[in-house]
Amino acid sequence: MLRLPNGEPIRSVLEYWVLCEREWTAVFVAIITIALLQIGILAIQVKKKRVEKPIVPSSAWWKDDIGFQQ
Repeated sequence: MLRLPNGEPIRSVLEYWVLCEREWTAVFVAIITIALLQIGILAIQVKKKRVEKPIVPSSAWWKDDIGFQQ
């Protein structure tokens, strides 16, 4: 059996390494999920901005065109 420089068997360290790897995998999955959600929210906001109707300026030309009485 392989041993570490301090004489401890490698098998005892592998269990902790596997647990640490699982925890970091969960952390990375959570970070990627949050990032994708933020990108999705941003895309929805940009799409809403594109489809909003432009604001019509209240100039005399527009008032006459729409039929406002002064």
